Amino acid sequence: MRSKGAVLMLLALVATFVLAACGGTPAAAPTSAPAADSPTAAPAAPATALAVGIVLPTKDETRWTQDEARFKEALDKAGYQVEILFSEKDSAKEKANVETLLTKGIKVLIICPVDGTAAAASAAAARAAGVKVISYDRLIRETDAVDYYVTFDSLAVGAQQAQAATTAPARTPAPPAPADRPTAGATSSRPAAISARPAGRRRDAA
Repeated sequence: MRSKGAVLMLLALVATFVLAACGGTPAAAPTSAPAADSPTAAPAAPATALAVGIVLPTKDETRWTQDEARFKEALDKAGYQVEILFSEKDSAKEKANVETLLTKGIKVLIICPVDGTAAAASAAAARAAGVKVISYDRLIRETDAVDYYVTFDSLAVGAQQAQAATTAPARTPAPPAPADRPTAGATSSRPAAISARPAGRRRDAA
């Protein structure tokens, strides 16, 4: 599925940014078991934990709520802090969402802009704060503040859809609906059928 592939690509980019921020590979987790008489400690946060902010266009479409679930699952599993906000198809709301995430100290911003040109100011603000910017699905235009652009190959998607349509099994046409018949006591609006047949020759009256 397209969104799953995009999630994997974005996760790889986030991991690249993490390694760059940490200056190398993450430290390995300790493998020795705690002593029997020592209290159980809460699991420590991963050494590569990184605050990732994601801004999506709207929550009213299934496609974006599916992306929300996939991003959160993948990033949580990888040990990254993530917060996902929706802009409700409003560029002003989108700008406010980015500002909110920047104040929370995110290091990576993934944004699918409502308007590619209007989002340029938000991308520039993130770049000024030292945040890596990934434009997702829709390109943020008229700015050099975008570090990566992750989208789909529309031509390939169209070719796959066409292939699926041409190779799908043929559907059996539905049988024609039965002709309407007037029920008992009902008056039909159709003219009565006329049956014509030759009549016998009538004899003249004597």
